[in-house]
Amino acid sequence: DVMTKGLPTIDAEATLVEAARMMSQLNVMRLGVMHRGKLVGIITSRDILSVTPELIEIMIERAKIEYEEAEEGTPISGYCDRCGQWSEDLKEVEGQFLCEECRIELSEEEEG
Repeated sequence: DVMTKGLPTIDAEATLVEAARMMSQLNVMRLGVMHRGKLVGIITSRDILSVTPELIEIMIERAKIEYEEAEEGTPISGYCDRCGQWSEDLKEVEGQFLCEECRIELSEEEEG
C-alpha cells in the first residue's frame, strides 16, 4: 500500500502548459521527463508554480504589444461605418471603422 504506481511521463519537448494539464488530468504532482526513451528528469507542480509569475508577466507584455499593434491600424473586415459597404480593409479613424475609400475622402475633406 505504501508503494506508488509507475511515474507518469511526458516528452522533453512538451510545453509547461502541457505538463501542467497532464498533472491536473492525472491528479499527480510530478512527471518523469523522457528524451529519446530515457528518463532525463522530473518536473513537479512546484517547478511550474515557481515560474508562473514570470510567465504571467510575459503574457501581459505580449498582450499589450498585440493590442498596440492592432491599435496602429491592423485592418479588419466588416461594414464601413461611413458608407455601409463591406470591406476587408477597415481601419479605425476618429472612433469609426472606415474602408479605404472613405479614409481617402475624409482626408481630402480635412485638407480642402
